[in-house]
Amino acid sequence: LKDTQYVDLEGQTGSFQDEHRVYGRGGLPCLTCGKGRILMTVVAGRTTCYCSKCQH
Repeated sequence: LKDTQYVDLEGQTGSFQDEHRVYGRGGLPCLTCGKGRILMTVVAGRTTCYCSKCQH
């Protein structure tokens, strides 16, 4: 499912994804430290995102 397809028991779309600091932000500046870029790599078949400077 796409993030926009998740809804709560009352049918309201969720907003938890608005709090993501790195997910889906590959290549963009880090929101935590502002110094690094978000890198994306595959570990054990799963995509992992992290900042090149602060590792957040």
